[in-house]
Amino acid sequence: MEWSKHFDRDLRIGKNYEYIVLHNLQKKFPAAFKIEGAFKEYDIFIPEKEFGIEVKFDGKSNETGNILIELEFPIGTLSGLSTTKSKYWIITDGKDYFSITPDSIRKFAKENNIQSRPIRGQGDLQPKLVWLLPKQKFFDSCKKIELNPNI
Repeated sequence: MEWSKHFDRDLRIGKNYEYIVLHNLQKKFPAAFKIEGAFKEYDIFIPEKEFGIEVKFDGKSNETGNILIELEFPIGTLSGLSTTKSKYWIITDGKDYFSITPDSIRKFAKENNIQSRPIRGQGDLQPKLVWLLPKQKFFDSCKKIELNPNI
């Protein structure tokens, strides 16, 4: 099926960025580990600090100029920002990495009057509810971090 090819590819790419972030975090926090399997709260846990980090890759933002923040998937089922328990999100467009708190993402959306909208992503069987944040303005509100992409 066509949708499964997209899902598998996107999952593989996303996991690669999670491991890049994990590898970099382990230099400072050796006990940090990736949560395996389906876990909505966060992707990486840092026992030394007792908090989680969510990693988001949005390569399509390089074409659209927007960072997609998922709120519900499928519509009516909370996901993404709505279910995170992470202290920080690390968002990458494949070139640069930025750190921001979930509350700061919500504040940015509110201050910029971002309305949620339904979309059906390539390979999605059902629509999701998202915020599309103007990339440059949003990244300007984040903290840019330097990560070594070679793992």
